[in-house]
Amino acid sequence: MAKKITKKTAVKRAPQDPARKPLKLDEIVGQDAARAALRRAIAQGGGAGSTLILGPEGIGRFKLALAAAREILDSGSSHEPATVSDGPSTGSNRAGALVDGGRHPDLMILEPDEGIGGVRTAISLLQRKPALAPRQVLIVRDADRMARAAHDALLKTLEEPPAGAAVFVVAADETLLPDTVVSRCRRVRARALDVAETVAVLEKIGVPTVLARFAPGAPGQVLYLHETGGATDAELLVTTLRRPPPDPIGALTPLTRRRKGEDSKGHRRRLAAVLGAAASELRGALPGSESVLRCVVDALGSLSANANPSIVLADLALWKLRTNPPTHR
Repeated sequence: MAKKITKKTAVKRAPQDPARKPLKLDEIVGQDAARAALRRAIAQGGGAGSTLILGPEGIGRFKLALAAAREILDSGSSHEPATVSDGPSTGSNRAGALVDGGRHPDLMILEPDEGIGGVRTAISLLQRKPALAPRQVLIVRDADRMARAAHDALLKTLEEPPAGAAVFVVAADETLLPDTVVSRCRRVRARALDVAETVAVLEKIGVPTVLARFAPGAPGQVLYLHETGGATDAELLVTTLRRPPPDPIGALTPLTRRRKGEDSKGHRRRLAAVLGAAASELRGALPGSESVLRCVVDALGSLSANANPSIVLADLALWKLRTNPPTHR
């Protein structure tokens, strides 16, 4: 079922948590071009239509969509398009507060696992008259992880959103989206942050800046690693691969176990983030880490291809044996 941001779902984005607080467009770090493109769309048509926000994991794609939604919903009760501005809109403070608190009735978020049923429900809800804002806003999160049937169900809405609604489609990998989806959206590209920008974001949200090495340019991914314990897992993985102990498979066994409350999908996501973090750390150690880096990248590819996590890690643990097989005389 399509999810409006309600009190229940807003817990993850509570304003008192600086890592989760929705931002205004001008508060988002390092995305000047993307912010300008979103503001042009809002100025020209009040944000109506479909917008595809692209960029790597953890760089703020969803925050951009949420900030643009806030600006649209905060533009007052008039149905007139917003005016061009270099700063945030000056509309209803109440609307902005509702977005920040996760309780705006005209904002919906569709998660990738909600399937075709969720898409149909979201489309049905978009037919309603807006309760407070000039138009309703739907954010389709991680659309590149949705099933093809869900993509197909979205097509007509993307081409012509009902009642002038604004639809933001957020994705990391454009190649995983059907051309029919991409062609129906205006495209906005977000970029990876530079080192100084990444550090500034991490300092602002209270994450140790030393962890930036695990996901350069992607503070959101660093935050995820920090919150899930993935940073500790990445340090264990890199240490084990660089200096293999007598039992490297046993050393990596903790990574094969699910955390409390973690399902198989969540475990795979965390393990993929750990492998990506290890790869970033090893790239920073070049030269001298080329062989093990290739093995980590191969392991990440195997995991993405739905290989068993335990087998992937066991194979990776024996990387030195595979790349330097013993010779028998």
